[in-house]
Amino acid sequence: MSSVRRAYVRTASGEWHYREAGCGDPLILLHHAGASAAEFSAVIPHLSGRYRVLAIDLPGHGASDSLPKPPLMRDYVQILEEIMDALEIPRAHLGGVHTGAEICLKTAVLNPSRARSLALYGVLCRDQKSLDALLPKEVLTLASIAEDGSHLLNAWKFQSGFVRSGTSPDVIHSLVTESLNAWHHDTLAHRACYVQNGEARSDMPKVTCPTLMLSGELDPLGPDAIAASRIIPGCRLVTIPGADVHVARHCAAAYAKILAEFLGQL
Repeated sequence: MSSVRRAYVRTASGEWHYREAGCGDPLILLHHAGASAAEFSAVIPHLSGRYRVLAIDLPGHGASDSLPKPPLMRDYVQILEEIMDALEIPRAHLGGVHTGAEICLKTAVLNPSRARSLALYGVLCRDQKSLDALLPKEVLTLASIAEDGSHLLNAWKFQSGFVRSGTSPDVIHSLVTESLNAWHHDTLAHRACYVQNGEARSDMPKVTCPTLMLSGELDPLGPDAIAASRIIPGCRLVTIPGADVHVARHCAAAYAKILAEFLGQL
């Protein structure tokens, strides 16, 4: 186990913050919308003994720069590739949660040479009606700052809806803090995922690298993971008991063990 180093890398698109530990084959981890690379803090120590693990703050999240315009999924892919070039990483194992998983998947489709393997937790793969139920207009609308501060309570209620029963207020507070730090950028990321869902069923058969699809027992994208695993060639599906949206935080050891076993077989 090696210590985690925090640093910035500058590319043509901006300055991007990341956490890094270990040496060996590079493994890049991307978090879900409204979070940050800190999502993988408990995962990195389990994997850094064998891999060079990098967890990157997405644009507008954590300590990374924002983007000048609303991004599509291919814009996130471009930034990831710029970061890989700047860090002299031609090819890497790619792993992500929700939005992070969408970016990893799109990278493997648009530029297969970049992805040595994929470990995806939650990618959208559903019909339009089901998509609109999951991501209704209010989720895709940029929130405003209320004079009475009610937007803060709304953020608390939103985060509370995606955690396991019994989650402590301290944990919810940290999730709310991260989401407020990503103000509007989490919504923009959700919009990109919404659009990407329309390309999912045509993209997934194009994946050529080994792929692990992870499903959380309590994750709202669990059914999507099952559907996607049937479309991606040779995809392996593993369900993590008790895992919700925050699998890398609440089930870090189990998540890391499954990743390590998958990568070790390649």
